[in-house]
Amino acid sequence: LKRVGKGTTVDMILNARRLARKHGVPIQSLMIFGHPHETVRSLWNTIKLAARLNAEEPVFGVMTPYPGTEVAGLAARGEAGYRLLSVDWDDYQKHLGGVLQFANLSASSIGALHFAAYVCVFLWNLRFLDLARFAWKYRAEGLDVLAEHVRGMFRGRGRRSSSPVSGVRHEEMAEASAVWREWQVSELNRARRNGARLTARPPADKPA
Repeated sequence: LKRVGKGTTVDMILNARRLARKHGVPIQSLMIFGHPHETVRSLWNTIKLAARLNAEEPVFGVMTPYPGTEVAGLAARGEAGYRLLSVDWDDYQKHLGGVLQFANLSASSIGALHFAAYVCVFLWNLRFLDLARFAWKYRAEGLDVLAEHVRGMFRGRGRRSSSPVSGVRHEEMAEASAVWREWQVSELNRARRNGARLTARPPADKPA
């Protein structure tokens, strides 16, 4: 939490959960696997925290270096235990992973812990029926995640490496970041224009 600058602590998170439960507010928890210098041990700590939170809907994703983020820069430079594997936008899905290779985590361990995380949250809290409902609701997505992890193992993504990506990939990432920022600016401007039209008052001689 300190390393990524979240500005929160485990105690703050648990207290927020207690308050939500006290007032009958259901929550969804989103945990990300693959933070800088992530290890199997730190991932298990994340899973144990998720089990303590016992969110009505737990969600686990894999770190994805979206253009314009600090993680994208680290991945492009081969830092923080990251190695960039793809600049194809179709691969940038946080629930499937496959864009990054981690120095301290193999593809097989990521896949196994991804599956174990959901099982642990529900079984640790004796929510057997909820687990069955969750598995049925997200059966298609679950099969996609499993298939992607298996494909990653066969592509050799389980090999540990901390070597940086090539300069060509770095240039492609920089170009993708520029396009992403341009799109964001365009969307923000469009939102402002729409907001201005919605809040503008009609002329005095016309009904509202």
